[in-house]
Amino acid sequence: MKTLVLLGALAVSLQACAPEGSPVAAPPLPMPPTAPPRAPELVKPSQLPDAEAEHLFRLVLRREREGYVSGFSALRCGTLGPWLGEDYRRNAHARLFARAYPATCQRLVLEILEDEEAPSPHVEFALKVVSFLEEWASPRLDAGLLRLIDKAEYGYPAYFPLWLLARRDPELRHLKLYQEQCARGNDAAFEVLARVDHPSSIPFLEDLRRREQPSYSPFGRIPEEAEDTIRRLKILRSKEWRGVVERIIRVPADNSMDYDVYKDFHWALGVARARALPTLLACLEERARRATPQGDWRDTRDIALAEIAELGGRLEPADFKRFRQNGFVGSPEERLLEILKEERLR
Repeated sequence: MKTLVLLGALAVSLQACAPEGSPVAAPPLPMPPTAPPRAPELVKPSQLPDAEAEHLFRLVLRREREGYVSGFSALRCGTLGPWLGEDYRRNAHARLFARAYPATCQRLVLEILEDEEAPSPHVEFALKVVSFLEEWASPRLDAGLLRLIDKAEYGYPAYFPLWLLARRDPELRHLKLYQEQCARGNDAAFEVLARVDHPSSIPFLEDLRRREQPSYSPFGRIPEEAEDTIRRLKILRSKEWRGVVERIIRVPADNSMDYDVYKDFHWALGVARARALPTLLACLEERARRATPQGDWRDTRDIALAEIAELGGRLEPADFKRFRQNGFVGSPEERLLEILKEERLR
């Protein structure tokens, strides 16, 4: 993530549409909010020349492909706890490469995205790296993401590229594309529209809600997604939007395991960041104190702690140690080289 995770998150993997025999993935997570600039850190200068960093990147790509083919992750998650363990398996290598060697990663990512024959695991890893290069935007990157969206017939393969494109598009330059993807049931497109109060969005969504639709989109009923997005936009247009957003972030819901409640939490985080809510860090710290660990990808306490780390807030020593394992804090190159040594890649 943030970058999140979360991101991204969390959490985001093309395995949801992987062929039969590949691991069963968790439900696709809501689009993690765009990360603000990371707090300054005292990071040691890079120890590796560009050529060696590229060599290590390609070794990890090979491991990713081997793990995909065998049906098991080639990257171990250790004993970090359920949420961090899942984040580690999916995101830690990409996060650390992006933080340690951003220029090298940009060059190699473009190479992958512009290769129409690139294996799916390579594309997935490249997209994860892009998710942790929050400040990177370029016409070539946009073109690569747009090609992936256009190439995807339906469903989850279009989710992550659209999310990454939207993070670099606060003015909604690709509004028509987002609306087209809403009509095709792309959950990320609804999330994009829910965070920016564009005057055309509510009329478009009301029309979409009224249309006759297939029973289900890949991630739920399209009319219900439209209704939820309209509800969130109406909150943004209200005078009470700030208090509502703060409360969603600050106070864990009684039914926090509910997927819609979880999506509201991520929506509120995105709004708070986009609107530079000055109380965001305090709200996250209260959430971390009050939330009960869930033990899976909906663990909002660990998600809040990840956000706190990204914002430069203070973590307790035990939490700092856990989040260093995943590359949220500390020297990214130092941690990456530790992991690669453990995996006998260096």
